[in-house]
Amino acid sequence: MNHFHTCYLLILVVLLSISCEQAPEKSKTKIIDPIKYLPSEPIEPIEPLSVDATSQIKTGIRTIAYKGGDLGYLGEKYYSNRAYRNVLSAYNNFEDNRSVDKKHDTIEIPELANLSKSEKFPKLGTIAEELSEVIEARNLFLNQEEELWELPRGSGDRNFRPVPKAQKLELLGAAKHMYECVAGLELREDPPKKAIGQFKQVADNLSDIAKGKIDENGYALDMVHQRMAHGFANCIRWAKEE
Repeated sequence: MNHFHTCYLLILVVLLSISCEQAPEKSKTKIIDPIKYLPSEPIEPIEPLSVDATSQIKTGIRTIAYKGGDLGYLGEKYYSNRAYRNVLSAYNNFEDNRSVDKKHDTIEIPELANLSKSEKFPKLGTIAEELSEVIEARNLFLNQEEELWELPRGSGDRNFRPVPKAQKLELLGAAKHMYECVAGLELREDPPKKAIGQFKQVADNLSDIAKGKIDENGYALDMVHQRMAHGFANCIRWAKEE
């Protein structure tokens, strides 16, 4: 092989080498994790037992779609205590005071402060002044309730808790409103007698709480709501009477 051929072969080898180095690499396939890149859907909170979260509020009455549910849950949500299921049962004319009648698809939830303005039970308007006393008492108690539950027990007596003076005055004021309610109802020609008994118990209960008579389980505090709820419910039942 002469010198010319040798040079030609060397040049060819060099050109082939450069060509291989500059050749683009074959593109690699990119694998996308479908879980990672899917748009996440917001998780909406589902209200227990609720069929429809929408509601309508008209003249102090909230109407919600709610079938076969626990009235205690609604009492806790809208009135702060499960005992107010009795109010919902009476207002909606349910046979059972614990659950929504299955034949109904909706339930009306009245504002307690507007019961006396109810177009459904106009008779409640005749005791509007007395009901306003109950509302005042309830508001005063609600303002103090959380702190009352946290009061330390008295030494040597599990059924006594020293009540600070400011709270005592508030509770006595609430009791006064309840006594004035009872006095006013008793003057009526046709009073809601069952409600009078319940409201009188609330007044006495508030007076005892102001004196520190709170049992270790807080039963006395819970009974304020229970008796008040029964009182409201009995007023509604009385208003249905001819």
